[in-house]
Amino acid sequence: MNAAVESRAALARVPTREELLRAGRSLKVLAITVILLLSAGVCVLAFQQWLESGALAQTVRTNGEVVLGFGLLMILTVGYLVGKGMSTARYQRTLIAQLLEEESISRARHLDPILEFHHPDLCREILLRQANYAGRIHSPIALVEMAVPELPKLALEEGARPAIEEFYEEMRRHCRALDFWVRWTPHSFLLVLLDITPEETAGVVYRLRARLTQWWAQRTEVSCQPSFQWHYRTVGTLGAGGDILREVASLMQPDQFVPTPMSDVWQPKSEMPADAERVSQARSSR
Repeated sequence: MNAAVESRAALARVPTREELLRAGRSLKVLAITVILLLSAGVCVLAFQQWLESGALAQTVRTNGEVVLGFGLLMILTVGYLVGKGMSTARYQRTLIAQLLEEESISRARHLDPILEFHHPDLCREILLRQANYAGRIHSPIALVEMAVPELPKLALEEGARPAIEEFYEEMRRHCRALDFWVRWTPHSFLLVLLDITPEETAGVVYRLRARLTQWWAQRTEVSCQPSFQWHYRTVGTLGAGGDILREVASLMQPDQFVPTPMSDVWQPKSEMPADAERVSQARSSR
């Protein structure tokens, strides 16, 4: 377990492309500065020796072919160094991009592709699969969103990492084989329930809320206890037209829910009893 935590922590400290390029540029500037300083020192020593021996005066008195050849050689050398530096920088950018892409793929493989790895395409694929299965068995679909605002902060704490992994297992353990969890946003999860009525959905939400809250209360090694916010609703079908991801996002908008007597649990306005709706409207008018 400790080795897994250390490997995940090392993967989380992967430098970005700009940081690697900045480090490469700093090394290049340092190398050029050292070369220029050494070359200037050698030139100063050689110039002093030429002055003392009289070789410089004898060279200048010639027809200038030696000076011209030396100047041409220096121009060719500078051109070669500039061209080599440009090609090396271009190759360095390509190599860094490939390394970062491979690193991102390797990092994603170390994550749970359902609960830890948040990606829209993965959500879309899971929702489509569940919607197709619900259509085959002629079952309504219930959507339960569990928001944990402290989750991104807890994920950065090395001491809380084992507790979060156990929390994922606890989430799965309290659900049926038909149900499916998916990472909905960086700080929330979406539970897709099949073959269930709206009344049963409310019971599932209350049971999950009580068990997961009690489970976190027993985790003394975590610095802060996370809070939960639950939104649930039952729909007939999903993915009938358009993008299913956008459809689910529109169904789970916070302005479509109202609070229930249970704290931190919200239900859709369409499923409110008539008397409860009148009370809610009276409160809002006040």
